[in-house]
Order: sequence, then structure tokens, then C-alpha cells
Amino acid sequence: METGGQYNIYARFVTGDGSPAGVHHLDPYVVHQQHPDVACSGSQYLVTWEEQYSNMSGPYGVWGRLMATDATMQRAGGMVAPTAGIAAEFSRPAAAVCAASSQLSVGA
Repeated sequence: METGGQYNIYARFVTGDGSPAGVHHLDPYVVHQQHPDVACSGSQYLVTWEEQYSNMSGPYGVWGRLMATDATMQRAGGMVAPTAGIAAEFSRPAAAVCAASSQLSVGA
């Protein structure tokens, strides 16, 4: 969703009868977020996104947040972030779940 020229990532659960539930802004304290992806292990969701650092010209990193099926959220955190002095950025994250172990992972 665009707000003030910047994009932000929101999540919304849907009840069993298809009714929308509350809206969650996944990380409201950043400059620019885009390209979300989601995976579900059955007991929790991993939501990942690309996030721009410091200003509209800064590098991108991959961030994520775990959410339980009851819509409670854990703290958002950097998963793959640019390192000072290295001209690399990470983008277009992909969230995945292992069918055998139900482990969640992210790649960029």
C-alpha cells in the first residue's frame, strides 16, 4: 500500500467464513517496503519483504516477521541485510516451508 510516496507491507487474516479480520502493518518504522512473500507451516506464517534502508536511495535488504495463526506477531527483523562497505543489496525475497519438517525459510 502506498502512503506518501512510500510503499508499506500490510497483512490481513480472513476468517473461516471469508470475512476479513484486522489489518496489521508489519513494520511501520521504515522508509520503503515492497515485494512481499508468505509461507505457512500450519502453525505460523513467515512474511518476508524487501526493505530500503535510511532514505529513498539506500540499499535494500530482506526483512521478515513470524505471525501465529491467531494473528499475533513476533518482532520484525532483518534476515539478509547489506553490510557496511559492501556494494551489495538483497531483493525479491522468497519464503518457503519444508513439507517434511514444517521449517520456514527465506531466500533472496
